[in-house]
Amino acid sequence: MGVKIANALGAHVTLFTTSSSKVDDGRRLGAHEVCLSTNPADMARYTNRLDFILNTVAAPHNLDAYLSLLKRDGTMTLVGAPAEPHPSPGVFNLIFKRRQLAGSLIGGVRETQEMLDFCAQHNVLSDIEPIPIDYINTAYERMLRNDVKYRFVIDMTTLN
Repeated sequence: MGVKIANALGAHVTLFTTSSSKVDDGRRLGAHEVCLSTNPADMARYTNRLDFILNTVAAPHNLDAYLSLLKRDGTMTLVGAPAEPHPSPGVFNLIFKRRQLAGSLIGGVRETQEMLDFCAQHNVLSDIEPIPIDYINTAYERMLRNDVKYRFVIDMTTLN
């Protein structure tokens, strides 16, 4: 959704992924560029180029690898909440370029309504996989195996 909303806001969107199988999806979702973050040469192309990074990763990872992609006065905002802490970023990576590391939780009712109104106005829709209620255990197992794209949604008409 971050890619879709940023695109609808008029941003030039670069998606970072660890999986080459998600490159085409990234472009379909509206990314202008897709970088395979496991490829050092790909990552190096973005050094000091980005104004803002919305970091949605909910697993511990090297924040310095992404902070170095920010321009002077750039900001990376974390919205993913890993169960274990991220490795601490290097201070010099922040202070030499006046980069900022920030965090954000979900907004309140007013912000949520604004986001829903914006998405309706710009036809920004979630990519989902609808499932019947009797598929819930299989869906959970697939989620544990990381075998789901985006989100499962239970079809409430299948409740008996």
